[in-house]
Amino acid sequence: MKKGYAIVAMYVETLLFGVLISFSGIASANDNCMERDISDYQWKLRHRGGLPAQIEQEPGTLLEQCIRLKGVGPHPLKLTSRDIEIAHNSDSFKAGGEFTIKEGDTLRLRVQAPVGNGVGKTYRLVFNETDPDRRRDVFRLRWPVQTRNDSRAPKTWHVGPSSPTYREVKDVLKLLSAGDTIILEPGATYQAFEAKEISGTRAQPITLKSNATDASKRAVIEGGTKRFNWTMGLTSSHNWVVENVILQGGGLCVRHASDNTTLRNVLIRHCKTGVLSTDFDSGDLTLDAVEIYDAGGKEKGRPWNHGIYVASDQHTFPGATFTLENSYLHDLRGNAVKSRFENSVIRHNWIENGAEKQSRYLVEVIGYDGQYDFDGQHHEVTDNMLVHRMPGLGSRAGGDGKSPSRGDTVFARNYFVIDGNYNRSMVRTFQGLNSLEVTDNRLVYLASPTKTTLVTDEVKDAGWEQGTPVITVSGNRVTGTTKLLERTAQGAVMSGKPQIAVKDNDTSGFGRLQRDTLDKMRPEQDGYIQLPDWPDL
Repeated sequence: MKKGYAIVAMYVETLLFGVLISFSGIASANDNCMERDISDYQWKLRHRGGLPAQIEQEPGTLLEQCIRLKGVGPHPLKLTSRDIEIAHNSDSFKAGGEFTIKEGDTLRLRVQAPVGNGVGKTYRLVFNETDPDRRRDVFRLRWPVQTRNDSRAPKTWHVGPSSPTYREVKDVLKLLSAGDTIILEPGATYQAFEAKEISGTRAQPITLKSNATDASKRAVIEGGTKRFNWTMGLTSSHNWVVENVILQGGGLCVRHASDNTTLRNVLIRHCKTGVLSTDFDSGDLTLDAVEIYDAGGKEKGRPWNHGIYVASDQHTFPGATFTLENSYLHDLRGNAVKSRFENSVIRHNWIENGAEKQSRYLVEVIGYDGQYDFDGQHHEVTDNMLVHRMPGLGSRAGGDGKSPSRGDTVFARNYFVIDGNYNRSMVRTFQGLNSLEVTDNRLVYLASPTKTTLVTDEVKDAGWEQGTPVITVSGNRVTGTTKLLERTAQGAVMSGKPQIAVKDNDTSGFGRLQRDTLDKMRPEQDGYIQLPDWPDL
């Protein structure tokens, strides 16, 4: 009898130990959960949400994610999903069914990646509202998954008029694998195209390029796709490099909804918008030695178009960066650059206002369009030649009336070149951000220096993330008549604000640049970009 009790005790102890291990594993998983704030943004609408994309996955791999929901509110949500296994709080995984979701609940999610190579699928969690006052009855969280597209060795595809088989880019799209190179013929013109779910890998991107050595002979991709009028569309087509081509004549010359895309030595012209990176499904984007002109502007009853208008998806590709470097932007309507990316690096470019009536900001680095969830965005504008003339508006940081960036913005080591009739600020803040640094910049005049304002802060104290402005204006070379910082919001003051630092600026002289010198320095239009060394003025 005692031996029986001992066996039972051992069984119970083993069972309890197994339960403890199981709950310990759940706790560990919960500790690694991503918090998703789905509380109201405005007008009884929730913040959007999603899970980071899982791309370059091995076919058939079992994938898991864990999220903890914040902001459900007093009315529970009813969750349904057909193709995701779900473990609700401490429950076991369950395929299908309905779950009642309350504030702070944890969801462990499990799916199997598609079994084929280069296949994408977006899994969705569908929440039905029980709050009768909701503006929308359904709320969704997306989880994009894509398998690796590297089942064979890389190939080179020669595409163009002399090819017996592949005359257009669209002819080879469905044949591509990671590491493949598409070579376009010099001087040839190609139809617009959209690549959809055709990806390389980080180690082996897909490359599209012309083998021209003369900039004027670069292959031209022209016009727009039949449905959306995109000259080149990359949709869930990750890890692409596009080199040495001309894109022209579309509604959107580049429509980007992918991750890790690079454009290099590319000319973009005659578009409504030159480059558009979407709010959803966009990750890293690099423009290197890119020229853009004759784009942007506003048609009656339509939104503004811009030379570059880019955003990133903070959920699908967290931490994404927009990089613009060694590029030449000129003769644009709207903004030359408008970035809502989570991170922006705008460095060593020549960006110039045109004389067009609809010319607006040279650089606008601002918040997401309509909503935000995470920490603020970070924008750096450094080492650029920024040429100002009317009717341009200089640069703006913070927001444009949608959402504030709430992050840190830096303008450093730029040349602010000022035409004689320009009378606006170099940098203007609006709506809200965490901090602004304007350091080591130079004001350079094409005519006699006028009364100029370096920074105009239009944000009330409450609009700054810390409840007080955090502004540094230092090391700049300006004139004695330059107003370094003015605050124009009602009730805004500078006295008694220890986090405002205006110091160590050189007001003893100014840079002077002759127009013909500027003209000689300016990069050649339609050529390969060779930026000069900035002058020591």
